Amino acid sequence: MTNLTLVGSGQTFLSSLASPLKTSRDGYSFDINSDKWILNKDVTISFQREVLSLEPKTHEGFRKTLARYAEEFSAGHTSNMYLRFQRMVRDTGCKSVDEHVVRNWRAMLDDEHEWYLGALRGFLISWYDYGYGGISSEVVRVLEGMRLAGNKKGVAIANRCPYTGALTQNEQIAVTNELIRLFAEDKISLSCYSYLSMLQATARRTIQLRQLKAKDLLKEECSKTGAVNFYLNIPRSKQRGVSFREVFKKLAITEELYLTLLNLIEQEQGKLSKLLGAELTKRQKELTPLLIDWSTTKNMLSRTRYQKADVGW
Repeated sequence: MTNLTLVGSGQTFLSSLASPLKTSRDGYSFDINSDKWILNKDVTISFQREVLSLEPKTHEGFRKTLARYAEEFSAGHTSNMYLRFQRMVRDTGCKSVDEHVVRNWRAMLDDEHEWYLGALRGFLISWYDYGYGGISSEVVRVLEGMRLAGNKKGVAIANRCPYTGALTQNEQIAVTNELIRLFAEDKISLSCYSYLSMLQATARRTIQLRQLKAKDLLKEECSKTGAVNFYLNIPRSKQRGVSFREVFKKLAITEELYLTLLNLIEQEQGKLSKLLGAELTKRQKELTPLLIDWSTTKNMLSRTRYQKADVGW
């Protein structure tokens, strides 16, 4: 059966193996030929004039490679590759990428920013390995022969910086008390309170919390002791080669946080059921996100209803 997709102009096209429509690792569809790729709720890549003015062969190869990254790696990593590549093009003023461009850019970067090329090196080598035009074997040879510094990670935490490092225990208690006060006085919503409570309790990345579904909230009783334990099954997000919600880590949480999230789930399921105009199935209830972007959800439902009406479904 042919898949029919509506394009913004009102035109249609038949999806095929050569379709320009791709799907990011987070499940968002994007057109490889568009100058704006939405890879997830938080990450959008907008192609700027420096990249758009590249000579056609290089421009096409870059788009194809970046699309492969969007399908296989995280949205954040893909966006970083775009930004590093755009910076190289902007700094050097190049229209194509050869070994001279790579050497010139390295000479322009100071010690603090040498990692820009270090981060981009893998992307450029992958570009060549994928077989797309625009990167030669000489570029790969030069890149593989360079010794480049990596990005500096965790400096603020390691140095216990009072401005950019982790919160102290007293600061964490103060934040918790303030959240409770704001929620009790109806100054923040249940979803906001739940999100901030999860963030504080789990120390997980935002993208991991946004991937949580109702079925990830667990309550288990120990058969030996009879003790009841509460968990969040948190998706891993910063592992290369791992697809959307493919690998999880079970994290123990307090009963208080469990009950808070249980109330949030019931609230969101009720709102979703009302929006759809029907009771949710058991499967739909299990897959209800804990943190729903209602504006995006309503827009998606509106487009879906428009598409069905337009093609006579």
